[in-house]
This record gives sequence, C-alpha cells and structure tokens, in this order.
Amino acid sequence: MRVSTSPIHNSACTDIKESAVGVCAEIAKLQRVLGKTTLENEILKEAVEYAAEKKWIARSPLLPGDDQ
Repeated sequence: MRVSTSPIHNSACTDIKESAVGVCAEIAKLQRVLGKTTLENEILKEAVEYAAEKKWIARSPLLPGDDQ
C-alpha cells in the first residue's frame, strides 16, 4: 500500500494528529480528576466510619421524606 505524500494528505494527517493529542490530553485530565475524586471519596468514607465508631454521628440519619 502506497501512502500519498501530497500536501492535502499531509495536512489531513497533521489535523488528525493534533486532534489525537488533544483527545489524549483530555483523557489524561479526566483520569486525574477521577483519581482525585476517588481519593476524596475514600477519605470521606474513612471519616464517616471513624465518626460512627466514636458515636459522633447517628448510624442511619433520617433524610427528609423518611417516615420512620
């Protein structure tokens, strides 16, 4: 298979490469945000467990609309 070396083809390839780099950068950014959010979630879970052990918070708080 022969690849064209025309200016139009090279321009299209350059555009595709730039788009791919942009997509990869966006994926990396989203992975960092997801990692940060996951870490925050784990910290909050540990804090809730610790507070529940110390009886600083109720075991199952009533939410608005709960009729118990």
